[in-house]
Amino acid sequence: MKRAPLILALGVGACVFVAFHPLLGAEWINYDDPVNFQRNPHYRGLGLEQLRWMFTNFTGHYMPLTWMSLGLDYLLWGMDPAGYHFTNVLLHALNAMLCFAFLRQLLPRFRTELAPSWRNGAAAAGALLYALHPLRVESVAWITERRDLVAGLFFFLCLLAWLKAQPAGPGGPADGRWLALSAALFGLSLLGKAIGMTLPLALLVLEVHPLGRFAPGAWKRPLLEKLPFVILMLAGVAMTALGQGRAGAFHAEAHTVSQMVVRPGYRLAFYLEKTFLPVGLSVLYPDHPPESVLQPRYLISLILVLGITALLLHHRRRHPGFLAAWLAFAFLLGPVIGPIQAGPHFAADRYTYLAALPLSVLASALLCRGRPWIACGSGAILILLGILTARQCAFWRESETLWAHAIRVDRSSDIPFNQRATARMAKGDFDGALEDLDEAIRLAPGQASFRANRAAVRFRKRDLQGAQADVDKALELSPGYPMAYEVRATLRRSRGDLKGAVEDFSRAIELDRSCLEAYVERASTFGALGLLPQAHEDCATALALHPEHPGALINRGVLRGERGDLEGAMADYTEALRVAPRSPEAWGGRALCLTLRGRWREAIPDFEKALEVAPADWPHRPDTTRRLEEARRRAQPP
Repeated sequence: MKRAPLILALGVGACVFVAFHPLLGAEWINYDDPVNFQRNPHYRGLGLEQLRWMFTNFTGHYMPLTWMSLGLDYLLWGMDPAGYHFTNVLLHALNAMLCFAFLRQLLPRFRTELAPSWRNGAAAAGALLYALHPLRVESVAWITERRDLVAGLFFFLCLLAWLKAQPAGPGGPADGRWLALSAALFGLSLLGKAIGMTLPLALLVLEVHPLGRFAPGAWKRPLLEKLPFVILMLAGVAMTALGQGRAGAFHAEAHTVSQMVVRPGYRLAFYLEKTFLPVGLSVLYPDHPPESVLQPRYLISLILVLGITALLLHHRRRHPGFLAAWLAFAFLLGPVIGPIQAGPHFAADRYTYLAALPLSVLASALLCRGRPWIACGSGAILILLGILTARQCAFWRESETLWAHAIRVDRSSDIPFNQRATARMAKGDFDGALEDLDEAIRLAPGQASFRANRAAVRFRKRDLQGAQADVDKALELSPGYPMAYEVRATLRRSRGDLKGAVEDFSRAIELDRSCLEAYVERASTFGALGLLPQAHEDCATALALHPEHPGALINRGVLRGERGDLEGAMADYTEALRVAPRSPEAWGGRALCLTLRGRWREAIPDFEKALEVAPADWPHRPDTTRRLEEARRRAQPP
């Protein structure tokens, strides 16, 4: 790449990195991140055991290359989300640079006579229009969606190799070596995530316009060249169907004939609207199945899509680029706009990560016309998109803010209320969590998980009767729900029934081997029963699931202290304070270890901090106050 294009490419990457850099301080999001990372030991590293799991795990999305990138992240950053966010932002910036390179190579095929410098500027603007769009934020901000970025990396490399393979004029054969490389890169993209599986259809559109390869009598060659891509596409379809089926994502109840008729048009219109008017974006767009094709919003969407298609077909000779962009946009969205419902949402911002490219190609081609008003307008649009992207990034920095925004966008779904309640519980805002769970249960009274969550909140608020009623209802609704047994175990333990608590924690673990909190709390209960080997085993299992879980670290610190390993106990308490600096148990435990070593003066600030961060009803407050007074007395010079 010559110096000017290289500088432009680096400038595009730098602009994108700066625009998304606020995400470097973001947290894990309490939506799939806990299951995928915080309670999943299988991806942590790149050893044979981890690689075997990555390449044989077909639940959800089949994405071994994505898991490999996350395994590398673990080796570099441990469980610090800042490192994972850094990799996400870096990958997106790199994809923006590859988008620029692709546009720069494609634009001359439109046979424009403008100077290369103008085309380079148009390619840079198109890449920024793609990468700075607020619809990209979900894929970059959500660590779980690393798969979009990895798939996108190989997707753009595939396109660059494919362009290299194309003959100079219609009728000629493609370069077989570049074509084979392109197909291989397409396969790698599918191993990141199969979201780009319909790329062969979009390539056919590009070969019609602007490449013009489907000349009379020359249509067989480009079709045959797509055979490897089509085989890979079918493999991607099979992988996706298998993974989504195993994850239980398909909703059979949403497959009536009328719903299958209107869903594609409604979804395509939705993505088109959000592309040109990216406001009201949300982490969750709840699915409300249509009762009839005559419902206004579905009928209008269908008419709009058919109308746009008919209009562009009518003007295809005069403005072929508009039809090509529209068809490629629809084809790339094909896997997510179909009639079958998967998951609780009817659409998602992340699904546009690859599908948005054709519209950026169209924008760059329009800029190549060299009209000043188009250039000025694109500059203003880029500034506006940058502002909207910064605003959207702010919502994704932590869970409570994200779900509060989702509730502002649409209050009809129970999921955001439950998720915000979970975030509020983690912060100790039990009144706010209870309010959210009341609303979630009102919207979905049959959800056992909401009842179990409310039981946990009521227990923390010392409403034992209400907690018991909720946990009983949760078990009535779902006798095999692990968290309900966790909460019932906690209630039993609070009443002194330690053996009954162990039975319920064990039942929760039997139902879900990754039930992290059950291991942590059973370890504590084993410790109270004097069963120290069992307590140690549960702590080890909990820390294998989540190496930085503060409760497990504190439990292990207690057990080490009881064995006389004060240095090990202090190390555990210190590590717990790194991840949970407002834990009174960790401050108090470390202070106690210091006193046992005769370091009274050093223990004083830890005791003081424990009392400062502890709630008013903390059961250890009297003992901690007494020990603080003793430490102050012992620290006095004789």
